[in-house]
Amino acid sequence: MRGIWAICLLWLLALPVAADTLRIATFDSELSRDGPGLLLRDIRRGDAQAQAVAAIIAHAAPDILLLQSLDWDHDGATLSAFQDLLAKAGHPLPHAYAPRPNRGMATGLDLDGDGYRGDAEDAQGFGRFT
Repeated sequence: MRGIWAICLLWLLALPVAADTLRIATFDSELSRDGPGLLLRDIRRGDAQAQAVAAIIAHAAPDILLLQSLDWDHDGATLSAFQDLLAKAGHPLPHAYAPRPNRGMATGLDLDGDGYRGDAEDAQGFGRFT
């Protein structure tokens, strides 16, 4: 009986191993704006920069995408609008995760040493808003 198991195991090991390719990408979109809600407005208006970023990502066709420099909002409306833009570009990515970044969170310190506290350069990540 042992010999049969050994033959089966050798036969299985001799078969070619097939696996699907998993494409993982990271992309700095440069889609950050100067105020909350502005990127969402621009995406909804058909912003050429946002459409170009979506086209580049669709062309690369990643399975997993780490997207940087995309403004965050509490309800995820901006990310959802960008996902819709990606789907229209031909590459839907239906799952998303966007934790709140630390950028723009007040520190109460004078981080840039200009003698003032509370401006964008004194916030974590040197941002005007989260």
